[in-house]
Amino acid sequence: MHKGIFITGTDTGVGKTFVTAGLLRALRETGISVCAMKPLETGCKTHKGRLMPQDALRLVKASGVKEPLDIINPYRFKLPLAPAVAAEMEGVRIDKGKIFSAYKHLLSRYDITLIEGAGGIMVPVYKKYLFLDLIKDLNLPLLIVSRPLLPGRVLELLTTRFLQ
Repeated sequence: MHKGIFITGTDTGVGKTFVTAGLLRALRETGISVCAMKPLETGCKTHKGRLMPQDALRLVKASGVKEPLDIINPYRFKLPLAPAVAAEMEGVRIDKGKIFSAYKHLLSRYDITLIEGAGGIMVPVYKKYLFLDLIKDLNLPLLIVSRPLLPGRVLELLTTRFLQ
C-alpha cells in the first residue's frame, strides 16, 4: 500500500491546493495521521526577509502538523515560473535528494503524505527532470485536479479549437 499520493493539476491555478487542503481535513477528521508536502513552490512573497510559500502554509494549516517548513517545502522561489527556471534565475541548484529525504521523513511519521506539485506533470523540476519523473521516482499514485467543464463547454472548446 502506498503511504503517499501525488496531487497535480492540468495547469496552474486549477485548484490543487484547495483540493489537497480538503483531503487533508477530511482524512484528519477520520483519525488518519496525515501531512502534506509541497516540494517546490514558486511565486513566493517575501515577509521579514524570508520567502513565504502561501500554498505550503495553507497545507500546513489544513494538516495541523508541527513539521519545520523546510521539510514541508524544501524549495521556494520568488519568481512565478517553473521551478527549474526560477531556480536557475535565482542561482539555486535543486537537489532531488533533498526532496526525497524530506519525503522519507514525513513518510516515517504519518499514515499518509499528500504531495502537491507545481503546475502540471510536464513542468520541469530542474533541467530535463519533470514532475512526471519525480512522481515515478517516488512511486506514487496520481490524483489530477482539472477545471470543471460542462459537456457542452467541452464540445464548444473542441469545436472552436480543432475544427476550424
